[in-house]
Amino acid sequence: MKNEKLKDHFKRLTTFDAFEFQLEVADYLLNGKNVILQAPTGSGKTWASILPFVTAINGNLNFPQKMIYSLPMRTLANSLYKTVRENEFIKKNNLIVTLQTGEIKEDDYFFNGDIIFTTIDQSLSGLLSIPLSLPLRQANINAGAFIGSYLVFDEFHLLNAKTSLATLFYLLKILKGISPFCLMTATLSDSLLKRFANEVDVEIINVNKDEIKKIPSQANKQRIVEIIRGELTAEQIITKHRKDSRSIVICNRVDKCQQIFLDMEKLKNKGNENLKDTELLCIHSRFFGKDRKHKEEKIKEIFDKGSNTDAILVATQVIEVGLDITCNVMHTEISPINSLLQRFGRCARFANEQGKIYVYDVDKYLPYDERLSVETFEELAKLNKLNMNYEEGQKLIDNILTSKEISELEAINAGDRLEIIHSVWAKPDKSRANELIREIDSFQIIIANETSKVDDPYNYESVSMRRWSLLGKLKNIESDDWKIRAVREDNFITDDFDNELLSGEKYTLQNINVEDAGRENIIVVNSKFVSYSKEIGLNFFNIGNEISKERVKIKKEWLNLITKDTFEEHIKYLILAYNKYFKNKSNYLFKKLNKQLKINLSFDELIKFMMVLHDYGKLNVRWQGKAFEHQSKKEKLLQNILLAHTDYDSSIDKRVIFPPHAGIGALVSFPIALDSEILKTLDRRVSQIIIRAIATAIMKHHSPTATKVKKYNIHPQGIEATKVQLNKYAPGFSILNDKEPALKKYSDIDLAFNITKFSETGSNQLEIILYFVLVRVLRICDQKSFEVKDEISKEK
Repeated sequence: MKNEKLKDHFKRLTTFDAFEFQLEVADYLLNGKNVILQAPTGSGKTWASILPFVTAINGNLNFPQKMIYSLPMRTLANSLYKTVRENEFIKKNNLIVTLQTGEIKEDDYFFNGDIIFTTIDQSLSGLLSIPLSLPLRQANINAGAFIGSYLVFDEFHLLNAKTSLATLFYLLKILKGISPFCLMTATLSDSLLKRFANEVDVEIINVNKDEIKKIPSQANKQRIVEIIRGELTAEQIITKHRKDSRSIVICNRVDKCQQIFLDMEKLKNKGNENLKDTELLCIHSRFFGKDRKHKEEKIKEIFDKGSNTDAILVATQVIEVGLDITCNVMHTEISPINSLLQRFGRCARFANEQGKIYVYDVDKYLPYDERLSVETFEELAKLNKLNMNYEEGQKLIDNILTSKEISELEAINAGDRLEIIHSVWAKPDKSRANELIREIDSFQIIIANETSKVDDPYNYESVSMRRWSLLGKLKNIESDDWKIRAVREDNFITDDFDNELLSGEKYTLQNINVEDAGRENIIVVNSKFVSYSKEIGLNFFNIGNEISKERVKIKKEWLNLITKDTFEEHIKYLILAYNKYFKNKSNYLFKKLNKQLKINLSFDELIKFMMVLHDYGKLNVRWQGKAFEHQSKKEKLLQNILLAHTDYDSSIDKRVIFPPHAGIGALVSFPIALDSEILKTLDRRVSQIIIRAIATAIMKHHSPTATKVKKYNIHPQGIEATKVQLNKYAPGFSILNDKEPALKKYSDIDLAFNITKFSETGSNQLEIILYFVLVRVLRICDQKSFEVKDEISKEK
């Protein structure tokens, strides 16, 4: 589809003419191929990946209507989100651009936008059903967002081969043929690209030499790299800083970054002439989200193309990617070549710029691989004072990284990654992120004092810090006061409450020893032992006294004031929510699922069947009795009414604890689906996959670990009421056998062996995919039904 339409869309999207490689990306993807794009920093990779999506939307082409763009760092996600959200062509197409980085409560973390910018951590944890920014009770909601969506993984060379890259490798294999994807990088060896492309069956797109010369960020500029065999110090930075120019300093560790910034501040305060009018800035990973965003905006303004502000930025690797900034002089500690080249991309970034880069040795190479860092340093020393361009950088990558990357890819293939993925699907456990995403060598830290009240830890400002750095410092502090409190989540495996939104998550904070904190993901740290300031973030210099604040919650008028609806009404609102949020946006996915299953099924009717059955358990006599008793205190009720929700005002009403209901609907779905005309015509293996996926989605629509059905007895009018709803919304699944025992009553039973078995590999992966799709639709619509109901009531 490499034609005038693609060129026209790119021009309207960016106001620039497209390069051949940008058109090639869109052409392959719109014709059913997945791609790996290797191109220099600043060459327009982002817009190349967005082009097929907007072209498909405009042309009503068979392509996903959701795009999830994953990046290794929050900084980069924040920057691209803002750029794309403000794009005029995106606005004219009414595309909703959202940001999901784990620190912003936008969209409830449920990936409901059209174009979503997020981090690799958020994407992989969501797909693995161990979402790092959601309570475990909601663990199975986000996986389905990625299935059938267009997936972009930018700067994927920064992923750890033993953890996140290996996991991504297998997840892409699982999603092959269902979710089109684009991988993008500036720094991978040619050998690894070819091997990786062969393993996941993608097309490699490289930028040819003639095009590289035409790319503005590569044209007519000079970056001279000089090796310094010594330690990076504030004095060296100041000596080489020219007035009315901009310098960027990149340290490998936060402590070093903070120390150099403080040293320069001291020198400036003492009247150092070189710093008289120089603005000093500091950025790294240990800032609250709002402070980091403010800093990023200021940095982008000061270090933008054409700016002549006199400034020095002291940073860590958080600026390696994402910030479209430039400088005249760069000072950087040594790191492996792929990381180092990303840093170089922040110096003389634009056409016709001249820059000087100083690379310093270090005593300790952490957090990087020592061998690669040393080899990079020595290779650069051989080329000292070389003008570092894209071609020279690629030669260094091939020389230094090829053997390492190939051996890592072979290790990925030889490992038990797929088995681990399935085991996490079977039993969500956030601590497994250490194996599958990255050695979560960092905590999310909430800073609190004795009087702090932390009701919902996921809704508080937090700071990221390497866990062993923090624990090492706290361990050496002698005190009888508490140092660390761990977050414990309650009500994970039950669906006892009328609605999970109303029940709320319950958390307790448990004092733990420093030695026992190693496997925690989110912790509360006593402000007596850590400090925080807007200038240098979380620190151990006793600078600043801020603590974490609660974020502003998304306002939902209906959340604390639920109104009564009947069984029939709730199903109506649920299906209206499905029509609004999923139906027309899921055509691509449904076609792909049909193709994978080798059938031609109406997923629309399948989903409506699931929705009718999902609250069948509320027709239990005990459930209805409790609901009737509560609602009768508020109004006079007809005896034959079947309720799905009662009036609830959180300011005056006590919580009603209802019997669990999800498992009942799962159990009943089996005989009805087996009898259905819509599934009888299918191959038995395929129909069983579909039936189990439906039942599992119903079973787990409040809790991802639920498997049990409690003894029940259905209300005398329950079966007839369900018949009416099935005939109305899913006639292919009508109740044909009224005498089926499970329809009326049943004893306690565990359905673990009847529903989807996540621990198995290979043959049932398609069933797991289908389950994740169905449970996402059901859970999102169950929540959105309240909004739909509220909208309808306001219109009347």
